[in-house]
Amino acid sequence: MKKILPLILTACAAIHTTQAALLVHYSFDSETTGSLASGAAVINTGSSGKNGTAGIPNGSIMVLDDDTGPSGASGLLGNYLSFQPGADGDEGTNATHITTGSPLNELGIGGSTEYTMAAWVKFDNQTGDNMIFGGNAGDVIHNGARAGNYHGGHWGDDISSNGNPGTDVGEWHHVTWTNTGQTQEIFVDGVSSSTGGAAGAGAFNSNLGEPLLVGTSGNGGSF
Repeated sequence: MKKILPLILTACAAIHTTQAALLVHYSFDSETTGSLASGAAVINTGSSGKNGTAGIPNGSIMVLDDDTGPSGASGLLGNYLSFQPGADGDEGTNATHITTGSPLNELGIGGSTEYTMAAWVKFDNQTGDNMIFGGNAGDVIHNGARAGNYHGGHWGDDISSNGNPGTDVGEWHHVTWTNTGQTQEIFVDGVSSSTGGAAGAGAFNSNLGEPLLVGTSGNGGSF
């Protein structure tokens, strides 16, 4: 059965490390309406693959109209991108995604480094993995949601919100994943929901050459 996921990366998705104030940032406010097919890639058109906005290859991005903001927030979020993988089992580059064009090691992202990843998201369901940030294959970073819980994935060094809170369907939330090099933490709407990790290593350190993807990951992680 086709899985529709307008659980969406919205007003912006941003990635920070200690190497730079802002490494990658996506905003869809200036884009035009189109459709993003299953498995389609949106390329980051920034200089050297960084600090850019999502490009529009032949109008293939789906940007929808303004949506109301999350509970308690005033105003509108602006345009947002809808990821629509063809099947729940799609993963990696076979699923709809944005590619940052940069490997994790070039971005300074690893289990033992400091980084912050953040996005406004809205989930359409709570089935399986719904990863916001990830990679294509192997033991890759996978930060997003798993089985209805917010999830920080370092392969063998994962953390989960364990229902505090769980993801809910159809509501916008701002979610942040941080790593100090020793401790991971997930914030939902500015409130810490999970902290832990075992010295920050994780098996994904052996695959730091994988390009960072947005909206998908390996191991069935389509968003």
